[in-house]
Amino acid sequence: NGFYSIEVESYSSNVVIGFTLIWAFMNAILISTKAYREDDFTFVANRLSYNFSNILFIITISTVGAVTAFLSNGIIQIVVYFTSDVEFFLTLGESVEPFHHGLGLVSTFLYVLLFAITGYLIGMMVQVSKLFLLLIPICLFAIGYLEQGGFGFGEIVGFYFLEQSFPLFVIKSLITILICGSLAI
Repeated sequence: NGFYSIEVESYSSNVVIGFTLIWAFMNAILISTKAYREDDFTFVANRLSYNFSNILFIITISTVGAVTAFLSNGIIQIVVYFTSDVEFFLTLGESVEPFHHGLGLVSTFLYVLLFAITGYLIGMMVQVSKLFLLLIPICLFAIGYLEQGGFGFGEIVGFYFLEQSFPLFVIKSLITILICGSLAI
């Protein structure tokens, strides 16, 4: 009626989760480098135990990163509440059941682990042959080029990120994680 103005702002931890995915990917590549392999030489007996210890480390950092990123939503809301001049603050998270928060946390963990194990696989491929430094970007460019033909990044992203069934998403993610981990070993 001209007397009231409503402005709606939404805050979420999606950006934090995105940066966590990049962080996990880069850390997984980093631990596969020659310098880290030489640092582990005094502690690790053979290549199999080296890879298993790295995968356990990746699982650990994925857990810490996923929990931290998932719970950052509350911190973001608290900071916004105390630093802005909001007259009415409504959180939509209060209506969500704890079970759904658990599903969100598991999903975040699986995404972070998926990105980390993919980074570890790429790092191990580069350690096997420096030719992969050239082949991996060419393959990514080819997949992006095939986007025009109906297959590309959109289908790959949709395969994981647009899955409606949680059990099917878990199965897809775990199978991909196991395949990438096995190839890295």
